[in-house]
Amino acid sequence: MLPNEKAFRKNRTACVVISIKRTLRERWKQVVGELASTNAGRIYMLTADEDISPSKINEMKKHNVNLVIWDKLKKKKFKKYYTVTGFSQFIKIDLPSSKKLWEQLL
Repeated sequence: MLPNEKAFRKNRTACVVISIKRTLRERWKQVVGELASTNAGRIYMLTADEDISPSKINEMKKHNVNLVIWDKLKKKKFKKYYTVTGFSQFIKIDLPSSKKLWEQLL
């Protein structure tokens, strides 16, 4: 949870929840439900898995979970999926944009 639990208690919608899974397999469904129940503003699932189906992405989208994958995979297979982000965009754009919201909470 970023930036921290104290900020989450003040304003959960300004915070980011991150889950990291080497592979998605079936367990991702459990994590998606747990993450969605936090009602955080932004939820990201980071993975090195390259066996990702559009149905998994659509299910995650229903739960407000953004998937972060390798840049090359994003460009090759998931260019038109806006809830799928490459690691570079996540580090350079998504996290810094959230950081501006945190300044008021810290």
